[in-house]
Amino acid sequence: MRAQRRRVLGRELAVEQRRTEDDARLGQVTQFKNWTIEDVIGHLYMFTKAATLTLQDAEAFQAFVRPIFADLQKGKSLLETQRIWLGDTGGQTLVTLWREG
Repeated sequence: MRAQRRRVLGRELAVEQRRTEDDARLGQVTQFKNWTIEDVIGHLYMFTKAATLTLQDAEAFQAFVRPIFADLQKGKSLLETQRIWLGDTGGQTLVTLWREG
């Protein structure tokens, strides 16, 4: 019983360590505008949502991009507007949302 529990705890620890390493990789800066990997995935996720809305509902698309365009006109960067849209979403949660489309 104890040996089985130790194996389960060992697997759980390995999964958590892998998750931590994956999150650290998401923070690596890329050559694309010095954005992190997480920034790039956030960009892809945001514009996948926008593209989907253009196919589904023109009014919903306009509602989606209106605040983004307003922030851009105020001088915010695309990355800043993206971070506003994403809020606290990041790390593996963001990766999962992006993969699910």
